[in-house]
Amino acid sequence: MKTYLIPTLFDGAKFALRYDLNSTRDFWVSGGYIFVPDNLPDDPPIFEPPDPFVPVPAGIKLHHWPEMLGWIGSHKVFAAENGGGPHHECYYVIADTEVALASFAAMPHVEFEVGQPAYLKDKKLLVIWDGTKWK
Repeated sequence: MKTYLIPTLFDGAKFALRYDLNSTRDFWVSGGYIFVPDNLPDDPPIFEPPDPFVPVPAGIKLHHWPEMLGWIGSHKVFAAENGGGPHHECYYVIADTEVALASFAAMPHVEFEVGQPAYLKDKKLLVIWDGTKWK
């Protein structure tokens, strides 16, 4: 293992992705230092800063819940409990208006799965993403 001083702004997920590492066993941070495998292609390794925070537009409430995979007795088993196995993020969207929902959908990096629901508060209406528009 090699040791490097960790930068002030550090994104462990980006670091793991860049070097194809498992963040739970291949490297760790302790006492202001990062411990990495000897075989990284860059010496010193490249540390990317975290992405900037992008707020959700006004008029949008975005709620998240862990995906349920099943039951063990009366206990719900969530994907995160299952070793982070295959799952997708589950969200529901509540929008004040259609305009707010359209502004959210137009944001870079926002993608909806076909069938994603959103609730329009002003119309008291549930709309569904069909892949190109809300219906």
